[in-house]
Amino acid sequence: MRNFVFLMFLILATFVIVKFTFEADIGDYLIGSLIAVVIYATSFNVIRASEFFQDGKSDALHPKRKYEKSALQEEDKIKILTQLKKCMEEEKDFKNPLVSQPFIAKKLGIPVHHLSQVINEKLGQSFFEMIATHRIEEAKALLKEPGHGR
Repeated sequence: MRNFVFLMFLILATFVIVKFTFEADIGDYLIGSLIAVVIYATSFNVIRASEFFQDGKSDALHPKRKYEKSALQEEDKIKILTQLKKCMEEEKDFKNPLVSQPFIAKKLGIPVHHLSQVINEKLGQSFFEMIATHRIEEAKALLKEPGHGR
């Protein structure tokens, strides 16, 4: 904010100096140039500070940054992961076309954000990637069965 106020003051001061120094419109290029530089510098700073343009390596180095305020303990994560694997491998909930994160969370009796945290941290996937992975593995298993691969 301090830089913004300074730049606006600089533009105003340049405008006043140009208008009193050059009686004709000959000094307007100075004002235009200064405004262009201010826009460029502001855009550069915004883009540089934006997380959108950061490479994915920063998240790989700090995977828990997203959940740093979570109260979920490691043993609870392991318990949830075990229950989740049971749902996916034994009960094959991924076969349900209407399966959703809230559905699985309700079935396991846990909050949706805890389920999301466990999937993201322990499996390194989103919920939909996890479902897709299980569906692909199931399809591979079906194709390996005699008579299905031809």
